[in-house]
Amino acid sequence: MRKLKSLIWLLCLIPVFASAQTQNSVLTISGTVAGNAKVIYLQNYRLRTFHVLDSAKVIDGKFQFSRKLQYPEVYGLAVDTAALAAVTGQQHPDAETLPIFFDDDKSVKVEFDADNHFQNSQVIGSAATEIYQQFRGNRSSGLEEFIKKNAKSIVPAYVLYRNYSSFLQPKELEKYLSLLDPSLAETQYVKDLEKLVGIAPIGSKAIDFSLPDINGKPVKLSDKLGKNYVLLEFWAGWCPVCRFENPNLVKNYQKYKDKGFDVFGVSLDKNKESWLKAIKDFGLDWTQVSDLSLWDNSAAQLYGFRALPASILIDPQGTIIAKNLIGEALDKKLAELLSTSK
Repeated sequence: MRKLKSLIWLLCLIPVFASAQTQNSVLTISGTVAGNAKVIYLQNYRLRTFHVLDSAKVIDGKFQFSRKLQYPEVYGLAVDTAALAAVTGQQHPDAETLPIFFDDDKSVKVEFDADNHFQNSQVIGSAATEIYQQFRGNRSSGLEEFIKKNAKSIVPAYVLYRNYSSFLQPKELEKYLSLLDPSLAETQYVKDLEKLVGIAPIGSKAIDFSLPDINGKPVKLSDKLGKNYVLLEFWAGWCPVCRFENPNLVKNYQKYKDKGFDVFGVSLDKNKESWLKAIKDFGLDWTQVSDLSLWDNSAAQLYGFRALPASILIDPQGTIIAKNLIGEALDKKLAELLSTSK
């Protein structure tokens, strides 16, 4: 496993029952640490970004947090290599994570292996984690089968939200939601998924928005529509998959830009210098906009994306005709739409 600058465990406090049943309950997270960590940070997880809430000193190899729960929430534990996060209030968005689920248990024990990327760490007191590990270890069984088998567990709702919501069509998402037990209807993940069902399906008109370009000038998506096929590309300089995909995107842009193809880039970066450097380093020579707010990006929220890179292909009439075309799929689609002899 590659060495990480920040080591994080994602701890998901998502009871099987409705959120009202968690009000005024107290969760205790206690643990032991094997390694040199001196401080453990408690973070909550909002819009795919960690925000530091509290810290605990490691004394004689032990630590503990006790926190009142008012609703199901996502938390993270970071070792003291995340000292920068304690100052900035945020953790790097693409840091590696290990999801751990809590049912209605009020006491969870964690055995940290801080020096080995958590490889030998253990969590005790989280029954739903076993369901999630089954999913990770046997995805070949299929999503539908997994949901039906665990319909009363919050884990399938989490999996839909975290792993699939950016890529499923609204009708597909609606079908999978219908397989979940009605007892989960009031949980936050199901509520969020239901909101996504009606967002920007293929065949609908693209949702317009305006964001500042690299010079701070507001640019509308609609300003780019009406003549070319436009790829609305969501990316970030910190995103490793984006860095892998960028050369393919540049190749297709150079190949088709004189044949009726354009790209409109929306960055989910936080730091302007890093954003501009990534644009220069990869030669992303098309319109780029960003409000530099990570996952709070207003355009990303409009389109309901939960992962990067993500894209929408829009025809000259402003209609969405495809989503998430990466690798050879983008070249193949553009070749169908634009004659190479043109």
